[in-house]
Amino acid sequence: MKLHFFQRTGDKIVFWCLIGLTAVILIASALHRFAGLALVHGELYLFLPMLIVYTLLGWGLSAIIRRLKKTAVSSVVAVVLVLVMLVVGVIGLSYGSVAASFSFPQKYVTVTSPDAGHKLVVMRGLDLNEERIEQRRAARVAADPEAPAEVAAEDWGYVYTAYAPGPLGLFYRVKTLLDGEVHIGYGSKAELMVEWEDDETVGHFYVKNPELADGGEMRARAA
Repeated sequence: MKLHFFQRTGDKIVFWCLIGLTAVILIASALHRFAGLALVHGELYLFLPMLIVYTLLGWGLSAIIRRLKKTAVSSVVAVVLVLVMLVVGVIGLSYGSVAASFSFPQKYVTVTSPDAGHKLVVMRGLDLNEERIEQRRAARVAADPEAPAEVAAEDWGYVYTAYAPGPLGLFYRVKTLLDGEVHIGYGSKAELMVEWEDDETVGHFYVKNPELADGGEMRARAA
C-alpha cells in the first residue's frame, strides 16, 4: 500500500517549520531553566507557541479548502473560513501583546563601563505593585479633584532590572542580578543612574531626582 503522507511540498514545508519552532521553544525553555539564560525578547516565550497554534489552524484550514469541490458555494465557504482565521489571528495577537507587556520585561538600554568596557543589559517591565500605583493615583486625585478617581495610565510605573548579556545578544544571564530593583513612575522625570564598582565589574543602579513612589536600587555583575 502506497503511503500518501505529506506528498504536497507545501505540507512538507509546514511540517518541518512546526518541528523547527517546537525545537526552538524547547531549547529556549531549557536554557532558561537549566542555564539561567533568558531571552531578551521575552515575548517570544508567548508568541512562538501562539505561532505554532495558528500554523496548525492554517494548515487544517488549507486541508479543508483543498477538499471542497470547486463550486460557488465552496468558494464562499473558503473565503469565510479565511476571514475567520484572520480575525482570530488579529484578536490573538492583540491579547498576546497585552499579556506579554504584563508578563515579560523589555530591553531598555545596554550600559557600558567607561574604562573596562563591561556591559549590562537593563530590562524594563510594568510595575505591578499596587501600593505604588495607589500612591500615584491618590496624589493625582488630590492635586486635581476633578480628575477621574479610577486608576489611570499615569498612575502606573516601570520596574528596572539589570543583567550581564548572554550569547549573541539574544539572551541575558538571570543570575547576574545580585540584588534589588528600581521602580520609576510612568510620568516621572526621575533618571535611572549607574555607577561602577569593584573594578567596573559591578553596576550599581539608583534613582536621581526621585518623585512620588520612585526609588529602589540594584547591583548586577557585568560580563
